[in-house]
Amino acid sequence: MNETLAIIILNYFGHEDTLACVASVRCCVEEVVLFIVDNSSDIEEETRLRELFEGTPDVRLLFPGSNLGFSAGVNWGLSRAMSEGYNRFLLLNNDAVLLDGAGAILQAASAEHRGALLAPTIRWAGQVCAGNYYHRYFGLINRKRPRFHSGWVFYLTGCGLLFDRVFLEQNGPFNEAFFMYGEDVEFCSRAYGNGLPVMCLPDVIIDHAGSGSARMASFFYEYHVVRSHYLLTFILLPHPLQRLVSLAGKFLCLMLRALVRCLRFKTAAPLKALCLAPIKLPVRPP
Repeated sequence: MNETLAIIILNYFGHEDTLACVASVRCCVEEVVLFIVDNSSDIEEETRLRELFEGTPDVRLLFPGSNLGFSAGVNWGLSRAMSEGYNRFLLLNNDAVLLDGAGAILQAASAEHRGALLAPTIRWAGQVCAGNYYHRYFGLINRKRPRFHSGWVFYLTGCGLLFDRVFLEQNGPFNEAFFMYGEDVEFCSRAYGNGLPVMCLPDVIIDHAGSGSARMASFFYEYHVVRSHYLLTFILLPHPLQRLVSLAGKFLCLMLRALVRCLRFKTAAPLKALCLAPIKLPVRPP
């Protein structure tokens, strides 16, 4: 059985971040191959990536020719890795770096928890993140364990996810209905439904800079954030009455959020996104 770790990294006009990410992996992990999926669809970005990585035996460069989005891009990388016979996978944001000791911790966790979905504790923009809680009826996100558990679901952020072929075959790939945001909530919730373990490792071995691929308060960002909340309503809640309550609760929270962000960023994009999010649109980054 091939125990080499296959790391899936998405790149979107971020070759410098990707280079730093790859360098951190090479320092920490002994047996590794990196699958870099470039969602930029830009000849200049492709040229830079080829100059940096082409010919290096531990890197596979994948150019889909268009921006597939997060879920489809990850699935494309995973499909290529599985076709080459790899069985252990780490999904890693390109603006994240592995810290000292990460390789040994990932290897031990993967060996101990086969068939599970794992994530290390992450230092995210200076704060420690050991997973989040998502409220199915109001769309609220909380890093701390809620005092009242009703409606909340624990999930691991897609910034760094560790799993193997056994888990993927039982849980399936990422849901490509999500272009960006919300896919990690759905992925973890599906694992719960399939009876698969989902756990956060206590060690802080990833440093994540923050959301580098989307401009805050842009229409792209606002649209996909809001749309992900609506998609999660229909995916996480099976009963029509539950969905109705969730849509009402989320609309109120998202309306307040949009108004605050319109005032804060002096743009109408959040309100426009709130109105258009129920409609599937080919909204791509600016």
